[in-house]
Amino acid sequence: MKQKNKIIMFKGFPTSGKSSNARELTYILDNTNKKAVWINQDELVDKTSFKKKVIDVQSSNLLSKKI
Repeated sequence: MKQKNKIIMFKGFPTSGKSSNARELTYILDNTNKKAVWINQDELVDKTSFKKKVIDVQSSNLLSKKI
């Protein structure tokens, strides 16, 4: 049975620790043999490119890498 991917999104005020928490969660999941990807929305141009990156990750083997 194929396992379905899950998406966890962090939302909050600037400087509230979203990126730090996402990075740490990715590290923890990787160390417990769970496949994880961290997509930093701040490094992408706009919402459309972010959504495209999420779809690309879901349909590929990019798991366990920082995007």
